[in-house]
Amino acid sequence: MQTPPSNQFLQEISELECGYGNAVFSYHARKAGEKLLLLHGRLALRAWENYLPEKLVRFTDQEIGRFQFSKLGMNVREFVEKIRNGDWIESPNGPMRLFNPTSQPVQERFEDLHQAGLEKGHRFSLLGLQGGMFDRPRLSPQVDWELKAGDVPYDGMWELLTEFHLAGYLGDFAAIEIMAFQVAEIDLASTVDGELACPAILLSKGLDISKCKIGYRVQSQGRVETRGTIHSEGMQWTEFEHQALGSCFRGVASINIPIAAGVHCYAVYSGRTQHEYWIGDRTCFPNWRRVTYEEFDPDCKELLELLFSEKRHKQEGGRILERGVAWLLWLLGFSVIRLDSKKTENGPDLLAVTPGGRMVIIECTTDFIDSEKLGKLVARKQSIASKLVSSSASHVELLPILVTPLRRSALIGLEKAYEQGVAIIAREELETALNRALVFQDADDLFQQIALSIRTSTG
Repeated sequence: MQTPPSNQFLQEISELECGYGNAVFSYHARKAGEKLLLLHGRLALRAWENYLPEKLVRFTDQEIGRFQFSKLGMNVREFVEKIRNGDWIESPNGPMRLFNPTSQPVQERFEDLHQAGLEKGHRFSLLGLQGGMFDRPRLSPQVDWELKAGDVPYDGMWELLTEFHLAGYLGDFAAIEIMAFQVAEIDLASTVDGELACPAILLSKGLDISKCKIGYRVQSQGRVETRGTIHSEGMQWTEFEHQALGSCFRGVASINIPIAAGVHCYAVYSGRTQHEYWIGDRTCFPNWRRVTYEEFDPDCKELLELLFSEKRHKQEGGRILERGVAWLLWLLGFSVIRLDSKKTENGPDLLAVTPGGRMVIIECTTDFIDSEKLGKLVARKQSIASKLVSSSASHVELLPILVTPLRRSALIGLEKAYEQGVAIIAREELETALNRALVFQDADDLFQQIALSIRTSTG
């Protein structure tokens, strides 16, 4: 007999739950007198402090709220059982339960390794619980205009949902998503100095240090030199106050490496990888392209602004983002051309080619994804494909990509993009790519990974 998805999820987090000291529940509900019918909710099981204040916004017959999960006075298993059984849950904002007017059985799905986490190098598990079908749309112009008229105005429902980390769900059924994030991660401040690498791991204070370890691969001159594991007893542990993550345990290891090597580190807890990250000596990167680039842009300060500065994007336009993406692609081993003149304005923003002859067709946008942008990108791919066929080059693989500096949680239309064979690269993937560029990258391998992510997302 197959194990129910919810039981699989609960087993997955059984050794981790003590580490989720900063779990937060956000929800969108319809009011039924003094009670709340949950249209969409997200329970974010986080180990780290996230500085999300409790908040409540009421409008028409609805409300969107957020509070600490601990205020429900129950564990995750009890929460799941109440949702599955249709029971009322006593919350700080009133009794609530999943919207399910026909009392149909709650549908379940479990993703052990969600794609959104993999793209950032983090472990991210998801349990989805689906209730009844909506009897009216959650998103509508009428509600948007009600929100514009509020004493604290919002431009519309999507902006409000984004503020509460509820954006992205466009299903027709009421749903609760329980998201289990990593409980350990490689400290981004880990150091490499010449022939000594000191990878550090951060661990939630509620967990057992003895179950923690760091796996590593040392890459030098384009090949893996050594690989191994450092267990907890081989690290120096302290209680640590991280500037962004808050209070945690920090374990520091040491590895002897060749000069200019990169170290691919894996944070592991209780036999499961939680996070991966590259570290290297910032004075002598093992990626010669990045060494050359940083001679003129130390610490990639300008590149970071081109990719992520909202102020510059607004002041100088989307061309700034295009330049940053082109530079990043070059660091990752691609050959890149920008079509940025008036005579080429009907073409894509960038064309990038791998050493193996695969081609990436790129559009950059600092705004939200819409059908027009996707349509243009797909049309440009088809046009290029047609030209390649007539030139006896139909063997060239093409991959259309839309790049945005926005976070995935703020995006809509992802499913439609994947259905059309378009990959979406958001802020998280840009950050991960810049980290990977510490060491030499195989552009053909990156191409295939992105192509695979589209197929995985469309099932």
